[in-house]
Amino acid sequence: MQALVARAIESAHIAGANRIIVVDDGSADDSAMIAEKHGATVIRQANSGAAAARRTGAKGSTATYLIFLDADDQLLAPGVKESLLLLESNVGSPAVGGAVVGVMPNGKTTRLKSHYSNSISTADLLSKGFGPWPPAAAVVRRLDYLKAENQFPNKLTTDYAEDFEMFIRLSMIGKILKHDVPAAKYRMFDGKSSKDYLKPIMAKERIVEYYGQALKLPHTVMSGVDIRLASHTRAIRTMIARAEYGKLILLIVKSLAFDPKINFLGVKKGVQKFIKRDEK
Repeated sequence: MQALVARAIESAHIAGANRIIVVDDGSADDSAMIAEKHGATVIRQANSGAAAARRTGAKGSTATYLIFLDADDQLLAPGVKESLLLLESNVGSPAVGGAVVGVMPNGKTTRLKSHYSNSISTADLLSKGFGPWPPAAAVVRRLDYLKAENQFPNKLTTDYAEDFEMFIRLSMIGKILKHDVPAAKYRMFDGKSSKDYLKPIMAKERIVEYYGQALKLPHTVMSGVDIRLASHTRAIRTMIARAEYGKLILLIVKSLAFDPKINFLGVKKGVQKFIKRDEK
């Protein structure tokens, strides 16, 4: 992680960041020291999660625009530049994001397919059930972010899918815009959401239901069986990407033995049905 922090900071420098703030969310290694060595301002806090770390960073900044960059991701200067140009010419938009380059566990890269149009509303987000990008791919107006934090309805602040909730709240201020210039590299099948296959999906469904009801917008919530099937889909995709074939065989055996509603045919259908809802 320490080496990744340095790489992330360097990518922010290359992308033209005026100031880099690193929120040390209770780390136990030398990441904070390395961040300072590479020119970042470090704010330390007890471990509070991704949403709290972003809020701390935003409050510690005076910039007009923010990018929330995770330690294992990288910014791509051309896409960041395009996002800034669009924000400057579309004053009613709280955020603009670009294309994402996925980095697989074996180091290979692939441009990720987007399932959103170039103008994204709250209804769009609730309908699809997942965010348009990882946070690093979007440039956000700082004042709009702070406004979004405090508007109705109150935040859920789940342990997973925090970025999905952030984009929903931003979209309540104005349409989020998208372009096709690569703006970030994102490590695929990594991080906490790739270690727990069920909780991230449950969190996203909770967010969809909460904001759909609060804002009286159309939304669809998955059934319990569908959630389990989506969880198995995510697990299978992750294990194949990591070449963890022993874990994959064990998962299938356990599924057939203890959850008869999840079988080979069901998993195949699940991959096809939920691949769009299981983006991150």
